Amino acid sequence: MNKRDETADFIIKNLAFVVIFFALAFYAFLYIVLPQIQNFKNSQANLHSTQTLYNRILSENQEVSTSVQEQRKETALHSLEKAVNEGVVLALTQGFLENVSLKEIQTKTPPQEGFKTITYQIQAIVQNPQQIFDFVKILRESFPNSTLIPPFTIQKQNLLQNVLKAEIYVRFTQNVAKEQKIP
Repeated sequence: MNKRDETADFIIKNLAFVVIFFALAFYAFLYIVLPQIQNFKNSQANLHSTQTLYNRILSENQEVSTSVQEQRKETALHSLEKAVNEGVVLALTQGFLENVSLKEIQTKTPPQEGFKTITYQIQAIVQNPQQIFDFVKILRESFPNSTLIPPFTIQKQNLLQNVLKAEIYVRFTQNVAKEQKIP
């Protein structure tokens, strides 16, 4: 009987161990592994939705960017329609600078391009360099088709006084086709 009791005791202990092992395995699977799987699935779903949203926003951004670039091109072409003559440039210059001397240096009209470029030399006296920067700012706002070209010089006219002599070159680009339509 002794051997039988030992065998029965061994079987009971093994059954208890197997039951406890499966209970712990079930607990571990239910409360540790399964939540990790759910978190992984949720993070995958979030990643997929984020990527979908990112791709949609990126395509919308590219459409808007393309639209903005087209509008800039159109604005640039419309700015070339603004007619520029010596009187307009002289009036604008005299509003900011003193003793203005305006001289048309060069006019080019390449037949293939349909655009005319006019270059003016502006010589003036200023009391403060800020006047030049204000003039350039207003010039660019008034005429987006204007470009400052080198040389751009500012010299002190008299060492004892605070008077500066400025020499500025400005180039204007105009659409010749639009200019010919205007009577």
